[in-house]
Amino acid sequence: MKQTTFLEASELSISNNGTPLFKSLNFSLTKGSIVAVIGENGSGKSTLLDHLAGIKKALGGKVLMQGIDINTLTAPHRCKLIASIGQNDHSCDDIMVNDRIAQGLTPRFGTHFYLSPQIRALVKQAAHLTQVDHLLSRPLGTLSGGERKRVNIARCIVDDEALIYILDEPFAGIDLRHQQKLCDTLMSLANAQKTGHYFVA
Repeated sequence: MKQTTFLEASELSISNNGTPLFKSLNFSLTKGSIVAVIGENGSGKSTLLDHLAGIKKALGGKVLMQGIDINTLTAPHRCKLIASIGQNDHSCDDIMVNDRIAQGLTPRFGTHFYLSPQIRALVKQAAHLTQVDHLLSRPLGTLSGGERKRVNIARCIVDDEALIYILDEPFAGIDLRHQQKLCDTLMSLANAQKTGHYFVA
């Protein structure tokens, strides 16, 4: 079966604080892909991911998802299609783990349905996939760095209707055993084509 383009960068030019990083970048990806972005520290990996997520706008060119320029989408619509996590966790230490994971469903359900039975089921599923289900009733500030990172990955993948997951340095601070489990989880989801792509920087 022929694979059709799902996400495409067309003549994409990117800078960071005035420093050019990429010029006329072109690539296309098919649904079910897992893509790793590899480069030295400061080479622009995170900046590239921010542009692919629509968080930042490029100097030139476009990012197209199923042929649509993502910068023409409203922020709420874009957030329903693209779930992402950055390198750093900016959440409050007092928030409970189940609440933190549920925040990943806000673009889809809004806060009106917060922690409804449907949301609780999705949170439990994401927590199981990232092996943090035993931490759901604990405050985020009581977790180790690796546990906290896994909670944020759960927040990213909790919405099973998102088309793309973008994860920036998802394995930083996570022990090898859990890294392997997370890799297996992402591979399984991609093989099932529940989402388009996983970008790992």
